[in-house]
Amino acid sequence: MKIVVTGSRGMLGSVLAARLITAGHAVLPIDLPERDLLDFPAVAAYLHAQRPDFIYNCAAFTNVDLCETEEAKARAVNALVPGQLADLAAELDIPVLQISTDYVFSGSGIRPYLPEDLPAPLSAYGRTKAEGEALAQKAPRHFIVRTAWLYGHNGKNFVETIIALAKTKPELKIVDDQRGAPTFVDDLVESLLLFLECSEYGIYHFTNSGETTWCGFAKEFLRLTGSGVRVLPCATAEFPRPARRPAYSVLDLDKTRSMLKIKIPDWPDAVARYCKGRR
Repeated sequence: MKIVVTGSRGMLGSVLAARLITAGHAVLPIDLPERDLLDFPAVAAYLHAQRPDFIYNCAAFTNVDLCETEEAKARAVNALVPGQLADLAAELDIPVLQISTDYVFSGSGIRPYLPEDLPAPLSAYGRTKAEGEALAQKAPRHFIVRTAWLYGHNGKNFVETIIALAKTKPELKIVDDQRGAPTFVDDLVESLLLFLECSEYGIYHFTNSGETTWCGFAKEFLRLTGSGVRVLPCATAEFPRPARRPAYSVLDLDKTRSMLKIKIPDWPDAVARYCKGRR
C-alpha cells in the first residue's frame, strides 16, 4: 500500500513510518521543512498526484501550555488540517486515521471514558483536538484514535524529561492527583497498523492497560533505570500551569480489544521494555 504519514518526523510519526516500511508499504512522509500542512493546496496537489491508499494524521500542535496563548495556530494544525485531510480522503475515497487525545475530556468522570462519551475539554489544546475529531468525521471512511501520556525514544516527552532531571537533582516533586494511562509509542504503532485492514470506522481508544498517576509513572521508570533520586508526591495546585489538565482521563479500551482482536500490554510491562531499549 501507499500510505501517507503526516508529522513524519515526530515521536509517533517517525516510528509509524519506519514500521510501515518494514512491513513492506510505501510511505509518503509529510513534515517540515519539505511540506507544510498549513500550505494545504500544495499538500493536496501532491497527494492527488500520488494517489495514496490510506492517510495517518500524526501531525499536531502538542505544547499544551503554549496552546493557551497561540490558540489560533493550534486550531489551524489540530482542527482545520484534520478537516482538510478528511475532505481530501473523501475525494480520494480512502480511509483517514486521526490521532487524538484524552485531553478532549474534562476529567470529572469516575470511570474510564468510552469512545462514545462526549468531549468536554478544559484547555485550548483539548478544544482544538476535539474540533479536529469533529471535522475528521466528515470523511466517510474515518478512524479517530485517542491516546494519552505518550512516550518513546524519539522526541521530547515526560519520561526523558524526568530521567534528565534525576541526573542533576536529589529529589523530584511530581504530581500525584492526575490519573491516566501511559502509552509506549511502539505499542500504539502496532495497533495503528491493524487499522489498515479494518472496515469498522469510528472512534477508538489506545493506551497501555491499567492506570496510574504521573508520580507513580515516574517512580516506576526511575526504579527500572536504577536512579536513586527520591520522588515526592505533590498536588497539581503546587505547580500551576497555564492550561488546565483533566484530573482523571483513563480511556476505556474494550472496543479496541474487541474490534482489533488484540491483547494490550500493561503499562508497567511497556515501561520495562522502553527502559531496556534505551540502554
